Amino acid sequence: MKPSAPPFFVLLITTLLSIEPVLAEEPAAHYNAEKVMAQSALFSGLNKEQLAVVAPLESAMQRMDSSLAELDLAIALSEGWVDGAQRDLWSARLAERAGAFGQFFDSFQARFNEQGIAYERIFSAAIERSTAALAKELGGPVVECSPNQATFGLSGPGGAGAKKCPGENVSTKLAAAWDADAVLASELETLGDAGWPELASYVGGEPPLPTSGNTGSPESWFSLSLVARGIPEAAELLDAIDIAAEDARRALVAQSRTIDPSSPDGEAQAAAIRASAKELRAYSETAKAKVGAALWGAYVRVSKRSKALRASAPGICFNPVDWEACSGSDRSVEVREAMMADRKLVRELQKQLEKLGTP
Repeated sequence: MKPSAPPFFVLLITTLLSIEPVLAEEPAAHYNAEKVMAQSALFSGLNKEQLAVVAPLESAMQRMDSSLAELDLAIALSEGWVDGAQRDLWSARLAERAGAFGQFFDSFQARFNEQGIAYERIFSAAIERSTAALAKELGGPVVECSPNQATFGLSGPGGAGAKKCPGENVSTKLAAAWDADAVLASELETLGDAGWPELASYVGGEPPLPTSGNTGSPESWFSLSLVARGIPEAAELLDAIDIAAEDARRALVAQSRTIDPSSPDGEAQAAAIRASAKELRAYSETAKAKVGAALWGAYVRVSKRSKALRASAPGICFNPVDWEACSGSDRSVEVREAMMADRKLVRELQKQLEKLGTP
């Protein structure tokens, strides 16, 4: 999802432009914050620069988050599907990469906040300079006012009328003042020199792993997580597990915020929450392992019935699709369609959903 502009930037400037000072005299003129930004070449250029930097990073973070979730699900489902040592290896990779992503996000957020504070300082000073100069020229204060904005957001029958703004609309003059402000341009250029953190890349195909009972190097593969998500009954069950776990997690977070560390039983309450968090993780892992076991049983059955799967058994690909998956041909759709036709699998997944329970 690409925003029209970085939130800290447009929202910040809109807020700064909309601050109405306490006035000792009648305003001589007004400006419209949105029009100032739209008419300022400097602001438009800065907005494009920010989009060019932040939007790709946001997109990359979203893809990384999705890939880690894809890998996490594949590992959760794969007990019994592949060699245990290989599964442990991918679990270790997931832990390492998720930790690195967490560190990157913290660095990104710190840079994000740092830049927001810097913009606040720079534009606050620029606003003061430009409005002060215009006020001196016009002989009275310059205030923010949007003439088409109805009071309290009401309009139409029964609503309040639009604002009547005082004096001349100097939005264009204020935009021109920004564009001519050498101090503003210099400070923004200096601010732009600061770099952003780099997100690690794990792109590169991996060899698929043979499923249990098979040996050698598979020439084709399927993604267990994508196959599971493509089977309606499995997807519904996995969603139910995630929702139940998320609801419980939020309840634990809310409970943790009520703890008074200085109270005599504060540590005991914190320990109880930590224990509940471990139980919650176990609930999710156990529930997904049961889904994986049902899928494995179905895969064994359909493999016996399918000439194509018997002739050339595909391997499991843990590597997420966005990281270029695995070498060989992708047979995920073929495997998914074969498993969807297994009626026993459908019944078993439906039964698991009925008996799921909560953490």
